[in-house]
Amino acid sequence: MGKAGTTSQESFLEWEQINPHDAKLKEKALKELIEAWNNAKDNRSEGLRWGDEVEYQIIQLDHQHKEALLSLEQGTVLDNAEAGDTRYEWQPEYAKYMAESAPRRPYGSQVPDLASVHVSMAKRRKELKALLESDADPFTLTLFPLLGTPQNKYTGDTESLEHPTYNSSRYVPDELVSSRSRYTSLESNARARRGKPMSVKLPMYRDSNTTLVPGNAIDLEGTIFGPGACGLQVTMETKDVREACEMHDQLCVLGPIMLALTASTPIFRGYLADVDARWNTISQTYDDRTEEEMGKVAPRWSACPLYLGESLSAELDNSTSPAEDNVRSQLEEAGMSRKLAHYYANHFTRSIFLVTQADLDEDAAADGPTLWTRLSGTVFPHVRLKIPENKTDGWRIEFRPMEVQFTDFENAACAVFVTLFRQMAAKHKLDFRIAIEKVHQDIDKAHTRDAWSRERFWWRRVRVSDSEPGKLYTDKQATMLSLDEIFNGETTKTDLPGAIGLVPAIRQDLSDFQQADKQHSGSEPELRKVHAYLDFIRDRASGARPTGARLMRDMVHKHKEYQKDSKITLAICYDIVKAVKDMVDQDLAGVLG
Repeated sequence: MGKAGTTSQESFLEWEQINPHDAKLKEKALKELIEAWNNAKDNRSEGLRWGDEVEYQIIQLDHQHKEALLSLEQGTVLDNAEAGDTRYEWQPEYAKYMAESAPRRPYGSQVPDLASVHVSMAKRRKELKALLESDADPFTLTLFPLLGTPQNKYTGDTESLEHPTYNSSRYVPDELVSSRSRYTSLESNARARRGKPMSVKLPMYRDSNTTLVPGNAIDLEGTIFGPGACGLQVTMETKDVREACEMHDQLCVLGPIMLALTASTPIFRGYLADVDARWNTISQTYDDRTEEEMGKVAPRWSACPLYLGESLSAELDNSTSPAEDNVRSQLEEAGMSRKLAHYYANHFTRSIFLVTQADLDEDAAADGPTLWTRLSGTVFPHVRLKIPENKTDGWRIEFRPMEVQFTDFENAACAVFVTLFRQMAAKHKLDFRIAIEKVHQDIDKAHTRDAWSRERFWWRRVRVSDSEPGKLYTDKQATMLSLDEIFNGETTKTDLPGAIGLVPAIRQDLSDFQQADKQHSGSEPELRKVHAYLDFIRDRASGARPTGARLMRDMVHKHKEYQKDSKITLAICYDIVKAVKDMVDQDLAGVLG
């Protein structure tokens, strides 16, 4: 990892300059990918390290006027992090009101490491607060409720807004996009390639006094309504490329389940929406496909196109995702498996947007990130397989679909749960794979309003073996279950011998580990913390602890200014943000004192 706050500020070409060289640039990127594969294909590690990435919005509460304002302080945060002695990694994100944090060193997989995640996230929030030069605060909210409305106000570095431009959206000035060249070039080149502004029509929640608008939809013209929202990601190292492919597949199926469990985005551009999550919105606002490509190739931000592991049945090994055949054949010749070659060849259906003048020189040596790195870094399946950058790193998988939660405890609980799921799946060689089309269907269902209670998802039950004590296995066939049944088990059914929910299954593994290795099983307080994470997951799945989306909807419906018209006022927005701050302050006081 680099020093906190560092990121390249290269000068990237515009799409009109890139387009004539698209094929040659991809040829160069392919050579770089094959070189990276040859360098890393035999890499091995203990496969026990992992980390998280938390994204924040910077918001100032004006208590006198009861307003919440987006604070454009990304540059200040990064400059202060670069100049100071920070304990954590700080990176830019898409908009000037955003920042991203990660632990400087990865976590291990022992109980003490897992227990420490809450403290790590709390200290990062505290450090981010110290990097600000205003009295704004960092919030782990997905999307600011009034973004793109006339009521939306800004503070912080607002000099760039004195003469705003509206090329990408009629609702949000271009100047809100981060000044880092990566983001400005991505936005402008994607829009130029597509040939028109990014636009999403999101279904509006219809209340008794909601005024019908065309299509009863919220118009989200502009890329910022997608990547301008915050998420929570987990990256896990694996033992080798084979295990990386296997764990990629298991996490693909978990993705929609965790998206529904963490749903926190019920408000877009000042309206209550009839969805609770942001993933599909990001996919559409980040979509650079032309009209001819629609329905033929996937957008850059999408569900995983195929499984990568071995021993797939014909039902599961039938991906129809497009791939460049020439690229795929060259990758297979380099030693990649058929599925892995297909996975990476799929990237080459997209253009490379981050191109410098030096990249057009065929003989120029790579200086900084390669073209392949820039291409793979702008294609986002919901679970990403990441090639090691050197011979000492392991193969990694990045789990992307979760929505960021209000408090650090909630974010820690979700991140640790994903890690424990991965450990359990690897230990018992569990196979959760279902038809990839069902994964895509489940991602769509995860956006449903109150999906935790209204939807059922495809899932292969976990069972305890009656012949091998402590051994777990999965059913061969999937069935449709609620989140409560998936996470907590089908407690009212007596005809399912050995069936167990994910939370009790993981608790069983923790207990077995504690008995087998008392030296690394952690102290009682540390073990209680990990079980508290699991308690949260149990209660969220059962409905005892509502999703962030449900909490926000309830705040709106109970607010004295709400007119049952689906609209969010300044006062409603202020009270939502203030309520979240109160939750965060209580959480911080509990963990940091």
